[in-house]
Amino acid sequence: MTRGHSDARTPMGPSAYGAVTPSRRRARTDGANLPVLLRESVEAHALAASEAGLDLRLAIGSGADDVLGDRNRLLQVLDNLIGNAIKFTPKGGRITVSASAKGQEVVFSVADTGSGIAPESVAHVFDPFWQAATRARRLGAGLGLPIAKGIVEAHGGRIWVESTVGHGSTFFFTIPIAPAGAAPPAEPKHAGKSTPRGDQRRTRRERAT
Repeated sequence: MTRGHSDARTPMGPSAYGAVTPSRRRARTDGANLPVLLRESVEAHALAASEAGLDLRLAIGSGADDVLGDRNRLLQVLDNLIGNAIKFTPKGGRITVSASAKGQEVVFSVADTGSGIAPESVAHVFDPFWQAATRARRLGAGLGLPIAKGIVEAHGGRIWVESTVGHGSTFFFTIPIAPAGAAPPAEPKHAGKSTPRGDQRRTRRERAT
């Protein structure tokens, strides 16, 4: 099986893709607390992973507490990558979300033990409207990963994938570390509190708009 695009939760057309590309919009750089960002994203997908029979793990490396970026857009990127991993990893598999500092940036990764992406498809996964052939049903219009790419590049980062057929895929992206001495970002009011199942789904839909 090869991987297609997991789209945002609301219908999108070419204008939605263009709206987040670096040429159209630069990302806000208010700052985001890395551990809070990762935990919120993983917790939002914990129920879906459990229902799919998957082991969803979080690994936070040392060296960076805050990243320079728009937390809502970064959550949107993580939402897309984790959602894709859940869709394309068979029951009993594992998904690991991690981040660690490397130089002046943080390297995020979402690794799965799914069936992987064919070599001829890897070069196209971030192309708008492109869909890999798959035995699973087609997922949306093929805009999820291109939008994620646009968001990352608007932050001055990079995004790429490494994959081996039969062994799984790992999606990576980088975001600059917040400068030392910068004011710490305010944590969301709901940080540390559980979110009802229905509210989780509404929150993920709102991020995509």
